[in-house]
Parts: sequence; C-alpha cells; structure tokens
Amino acid sequence: MDIEEIRDTIINEDLDFDAAIDLLIDNDYGDYIYSWDVMKELIKDALDQDDMNMVQHLVNAIWNDDGVGDAYWVYDRSMGTLETPRSLGSVDDVIDYIDGFLM
Repeated sequence: MDIEEIRDTIINEDLDFDAAIDLLIDNDYGDYIYSWDVMKELIKDALDQDDMNMVQHLVNAIWNDDGVGDAYWVYDRSMGTLETPRSLGSVDDVIDYIDGFLM
C-alpha cells in the first residue's frame, strides 16, 4: 500500500490512532516512528555516552513539544541529523506526518 492509500484508508475507514500507527508501520512507513519508551531510552543512552548535546537536544524538543508521554514520536536519527522530534498524539498528527511525504 502506498502512502496515499494509507492516508485514504485512515480517513475513509475512520481508523483510530493505534490502528493508523499500525498501518504506517505495517506498510514500511514507520522507520522514524518511535514509542515513548524508545525516546526515553535514546536519552538514557546519550546520557550513558556522555553526549550532553544530544541529551539536551532531545529533552528540549520533548519539553517544548507539549507531547510528554504521547505514545509515539517522529524522529529521524540518520547520519548526524539533529531533526527535532515531534509527538504523534492523535490521528490528525498522523495525517500531518503522512502529508509530509506527499509534499
């Protein structure tokens, strides 16, 4: 299923949040989607490695997002990027995430 079909399915079938996330992950569009527990582990790992810049970056991003505790986060950790993580807390957030692929 391509990303447009996923978007249409989420909207037309009125999927709930968890089903929308599962649909993304099941169709290989979940590479940058992390659970809240994984986000906490990324911070702990950075702390254990004395990477205070990464700790500060992640903590500030989460603090400023207002999504502390949201079930899922979008974060591209590839090749030294310091993209700011953002929370996914609703179906609307998932649709916004998908719309980023379609731009």
